[in-house]
Amino acid sequence: MEIFLKFGVGIAAALFGAAILYAFRMRQLYLLIPRMFSHCALFDKGKLVEIKVFNRGNNMEEGVEIVIPPELKCELLASELPGIELQKNIIKINRLAQKSEASILILIEGEIAENNFCPSLTSKLAKGRQFKKQDEIPPNAGSAILLIGLALAFVSIMFYAPNKYFEYQKNEEERERKEFLAQEEKQKALIRAKYSYLDEMGWKGIDNYIESGLSKAYSEFEFPLFANSAKLEGKVLSMSVTAINKTASILKVTAYFQSTEKTKNISFRGESVFDLEVKPMGSKEFVVSMNLDNLIDMKEVFLGVSIKYGNDFLWGLQLFPSNNEVANKALQQTSDLPPL
Repeated sequence: MEIFLKFGVGIAAALFGAAILYAFRMRQLYLLIPRMFSHCALFDKGKLVEIKVFNRGNNMEEGVEIVIPPELKCELLASELPGIELQKNIIKINRLAQKSEASILILIEGEIAENNFCPSLTSKLAKGRQFKKQDEIPPNAGSAILLIGLALAFVSIMFYAPNKYFEYQKNEEERERKEFLAQEEKQKALIRAKYSYLDEMGWKGIDNYIESGLSKAYSEFEFPLFANSAKLEGKVLSMSVTAINKTASILKVTAYFQSTEKTKNISFRGESVFDLEVKPMGSKEFVVSMNLDNLIDMKEVFLGVSIKYGNDFLWGLQLFPSNNEVANKALQQTSDLPPL
């Protein structure tokens, strides 16, 4: 659609340019008989006639001739320009400048009717037209075309400008939104980098913690959970974890071993905690365990933790024993488990 619009605008611009060029080269030679006096104290016979010649074009007209019907006898009395002469029944004007006019006063003897008096008007390169009223004479075509062009341009601007302005505003808002999101992502990446040590300790889901309100109660680098130790007794893996509360409300911690989607049907028998309460500005250690009777890839096993603080919940924290140093050391004590 945009291609067709540009194509149409290009054609319109070319046509308008051609119209301007034609208008500026156009010959505009006009004749007017504004007044005809039937009574004059200086003359007994004839009529006193005023003739006005207009050159509304942008080019000088040379060899301008006004031909009076041959059956009429006329006499040149006065003119606005020098060099205007009457030869028989032809009024000759050597040159008539562009956008100018000349008024000529002649005495005509003979019967003439005001409505039927039609002298002919010519020049070397143009044939003139006669008008009965001055307000009927066309203005300069070049100026008229330019004025029309400016009017169309103004209308187009008034029509398209709001749309273009709103489009510009929309693009600016989109650009600012993208810049804001990029800056926000950059800021998140910087913050996330400060918690990269938790990845090395086997934790996942850290973004949930960073974006939660709970993280606001802790300083940078701090995390409310810490894996203290792990031990393997027979086929039971136990992990000791400390929950630290730096909020003004009680934390309720729930933690138990789970498996990924690949092994979601496998259940673990062992010790878990549900809604373990940690007082404000306090800490509490808890132990969770799992039975390793099921032969399972330990890379698919994790300790899932959720924390309730006030009326909000933090979900999705996962501690993978296979990636945790203390748990991994405990797991290495038996050769009966699948390789890590």
